[in-house]
Formats: sequence, C-alpha cells, structure tokens
Amino acid sequence: LVLEWSDRDKQSVTVDWTRVSDRASGSAFAAKLRAGKRSSNGLTAIGDALLAAGAALKRAPDKAERRVIDVSGDGMANVGPAPAAIRDALVAQGITINGLAILTDEPWLDRYYDQDVVGGAGAFLLQVTDFQSFATAIKQKLLAEIAARSPTKRLAAYQMQ
Repeated sequence: LVLEWSDRDKQSVTVDWTRVSDRASGSAFAAKLRAGKRSSNGLTAIGDALLAAGAALKRAPDKAERRVIDVSGDGMANVGPAPAAIRDALVAQGITINGLAILTDEPWLDRYYDQDVVGGAGAFLLQVTDFQSFATAIKQKLLAEIAARSPTKRLAAYQMQ
C-alpha cells in the first residue's frame, strides 16, 4: 500500500494493498507506483498521515507478522495532531514506524524525525541530503524492512556525486 499525504485532509492511497512475491508482481507494483501523479501539496500533517496509515493497516487483506509504517518527508509537522502522540499510540499496538528525512530545506529534520516520528521495535531513520538521492535511499529502506533488519549505517551520505 502506498499512501500519499501532505495537509490534514490530503491522504490518498495511490497503490492499494498488493501482494509482491516475485519479479512479475514486483514489476506490476512498480508500474502502478510510477503511473501515479503527485496529488498532494500544502502543509505537513505527519500526525494525520500516521492516523491514515494506521487505519490502512487495519484493513490489510492478510494478517501480517510485522506491521511497519514508512514516513518520508522534507518537513516537520506544522498542522494537525502531534506526531509523537500518534506514534506512541501506534507503537503501543505493535506497529513500527520508520522514517526517511529529506534534508533539503530543514537540515535538522533528521533529529525531529528521530524524536517525534520514528518508533517501535527495530525502528530506524535514514537521511538524504537531496531529492535526487531519494530513490536510492528508499530502495535501501525497503530492502532493510523486507529483510527485517536495520540498515548497517545511517544514510546521511546519500548524495549525488
């Protein structure tokens, strides 16, 4: 499931629950993801995004051994419920929240994500210094999550050379 988010009322499922079990299903998922167009912009409502992701997990078609929410963004929450409170409630339900902080406009955003967004068993945070590095970082993040282990290093060094 891919949930695009921004402002309080802008959470949109761009790719619904999809079982990815081989190269063909992975390619089909990637094609759906690439076909989507960004529809959200506005303020940054991380708390609302976490609430929407938690609700989406409740409607998952299968019972998962692990429940993980990925939050990627380039700004701190500036509207809606406090992310830390929502994070704590989700973590209490056994959900892990991993983060990917894009440090283009707010170079301290990784500290904010670390304190207010990321949490739960095995949670980790990656940082990228620019949008061009995002694809590489998100691939590393997804591979680490699929393997159920944290990356071996923080990815602050992800920057196009």
